[in-house]
Amino acid sequence: MKLEKKSGSGLFEGWFLPCAGALVSSIAFSYYLGFTTKDPFTFFFLAVFVFLIKMRMSVRDKAINIISAVISVVFTAFMVLNKVPEIYESVGTVFTSDKLISLIVGFFVFFFSVFGLVFDKIRNLDITSDQTVQPFRKQLSVFAAVTAVLFLFWLPFFMIRFPGGLTDDSLNQLLIVTGVYPKSNHHPYIHTLAIGFLYNLGLKLFGNVPEYGIALYSVVQMFLMAMAYAYFITAAFRFRVKKCFIIASMVFYMFPGYNIQYAFTMWKDIPFAGFVLVYSTALWRYLLKNDKENKTPELIVMFFSGIGVCLFRSNGLYAFIVMALFIVGYSIKKKNLKLSGVTAAALAISLIVHGPVYSALGVVPPDPIESLSIPTQQIAAIVAEAKPISDGDKELLSRVVDLEQVPECYREYTSDPVKKLVRETGDQSYLINDREQYFKLWIRLGKQYPFEYLNAYVNQTCGYWYPDNFLWIYPNESPISEKFVYQPDHSVKEGIDMFFDDIWNSHNEIPLLGILWSCGLFTWTAIIAAAFALVKKKKKELMIYILPFCIIGTLMIATPVYAEFRYIYSIVLTSPLYFMIPFVGAEKTDNNDTK
Repeated sequence: MKLEKKSGSGLFEGWFLPCAGALVSSIAFSYYLGFTTKDPFTFFFLAVFVFLIKMRMSVRDKAINIISAVISVVFTAFMVLNKVPEIYESVGTVFTSDKLISLIVGFFVFFFSVFGLVFDKIRNLDITSDQTVQPFRKQLSVFAAVTAVLFLFWLPFFMIRFPGGLTDDSLNQLLIVTGVYPKSNHHPYIHTLAIGFLYNLGLKLFGNVPEYGIALYSVVQMFLMAMAYAYFITAAFRFRVKKCFIIASMVFYMFPGYNIQYAFTMWKDIPFAGFVLVYSTALWRYLLKNDKENKTPELIVMFFSGIGVCLFRSNGLYAFIVMALFIVGYSIKKKNLKLSGVTAAALAISLIVHGPVYSALGVVPPDPIESLSIPTQQIAAIVAEAKPISDGDKELLSRVVDLEQVPECYREYTSDPVKKLVRETGDQSYLINDREQYFKLWIRLGKQYPFEYLNAYVNQTCGYWYPDNFLWIYPNESPISEKFVYQPDHSVKEGIDMFFDDIWNSHNEIPLLGILWSCGLFTWTAIIAAAFALVKKKKKELMIYILPFCIIGTLMIATPVYAEFRYIYSIVLTSPLYFMIPFVGAEKTDNNDTK
C-alpha cells in the first residue's frame, strides 16, 4: 500500500524555509538595533518572522514576487548603507563580513515577505465611491471652499508671526530687491522678482513700511498655496475618491506645523513644492479623463506649473527635462501632439529664461562650487582625515582652497563650510578652465580611498533615504542685517510662544509623530506608492512618479546638507496624490459636464 505524500512536507512547502529565513532576519535586526546576544527580544522577532514568512510563501503571483524582490533590494540597500558610518568608525576600511551578510540576507528576506503580503492584499483595493461624477459647478464650489478654509485656518498663525517667516535666503533676496546686492540666480531669480513685485507693491499700498511689503508677500503665498492644495483636493473629489481619504488629505495639509509655518515663509522651496503638486495633479487629471472630455484646462495648468517647476529651483529644471523625455515618448506612442507640445513649450520657455533672458538682465549664475557639493565633501573628508595625497594632487587642490583650514571647517553632514572656504581662499576659475584635471583628481582619490568616499557620501545624503535622520525644519529666528532697513521682531507673549513651540516641535516628544517630520519617510512613501501602482498595473500613471524620483536623484548628486526638509518638501506635499494614484481608476463616464 502506497503512502500518500502529505502536502506541505517538502523543503519549500513546510516550515524549514520560514524558520531559516526568520532566524537570519531576527539576527539582522539584533545586529541593527544593537541587541546583546542574550536579549530576549531576539526570540520575539524570531517568532513573529516565522509566521510572517510562512504566510508570505502562500503568495505565488509572479509579478508580485518580481516587484517585491526589486523593492526589497532597494530598502535593504538603505538599511545597510545607513550603518556604513558606524562600521567606518569602528573598523576603518574593513567590513565585518558575517554581520554584513546577515544584514543583507536578513533584511532582504524581511522586506520580501512584508511587501509580498502587502502587495497581495492591495491588488483589489479601490478607494473610489459609487456616486456619479459631480458637475463642474460643484467641483468649483469645493475648490473655493477648500481654499477659503485653509487660508482662514492659517491666518491667525500668520498674525501671531506677522509679517511672516524670514530666512537667511529670503533676506539675501530682499537685499537684491532693494539694490544692495547684485542680481543673482543663486536663489531663483524669478522668485526674487516675485518677492520684489509684492514687496514694492506693499510699500506703495501701506505707506513705505517694509514690514507690510513682507506681509503682502506672505498673504499672497498663503492664498496661492491654499489654491494648490485645493486643486488636488478637488481632483480627488472629481474622481470620486471616498470622503475619508479626502478628509485625511485635508487634515494633512492643515495641521502639521511645517505646513502652517511654511505657508507664510519666504522660501523658494515653498512655491516650488506648490508647482510640483499642481503639475502632478494636472497630469493625473489629464491621464484619467476619458478621450471624450475636454482636457484643455489640464494642459494649460501643466504649461504654467511646468514652467514654475523649472524656474523655482535649479534642480527642478533637470528633473523636468527627464520628465519631459518620458512624456514626449508617451505622447508619440499615443500620437498625442498636444501633450508633447505643451511639455516642450514649457521646457523651451524655461531654458530661454534661464539662458538669454537672465543673461540680458545681468543676472549672475551660481558659482561653480555650488553644484559640486558631493565631490567637495568627499575630497574634504580625505583632507580632513589627513589621508596621504600626492604632491601633484595637493598642488591642484591648493589652487582652489586653503588645505590647512579644511580640517577645521569640515562638517560631515554639510558641505557649506568647505564651499565657503573655497569662495574665501581659492580661485574657482581653475574649476572651469581645468575641469578635466579636477574630475580626474576626484576619480583618482576615489579609487585610492573608496570606503572613505562612500562614508562621506552616506553622511552627506542619508537624511533623504533613511527616516531616522533629522536636522531642522523651521527657521527659528528671523535673520538680521544692518544692510536691510527693517529688523523683524516676532516678540509676543511668552505663553503664546511656548504654546506654538510645543505644537511646532511635538515631533521631538511624541513617538510615531516624528516620522511625519522625516525627509527619508517621504522618499520611502514615493517608492512604495510607485510599487503599488506597478502591482495595480497603472502603466501610464507611473509617469507621475518620475518627477519625484528625479528630484530625489538630483539631491543624491548635489545636496549641500544631509537632511534639509525643505529640499524634499515638494514630495511631502504631493505624497497624498502618490498614494491615491494606484487605487483610483480611469474615468469611464460619458457625462459631458465633468470638466
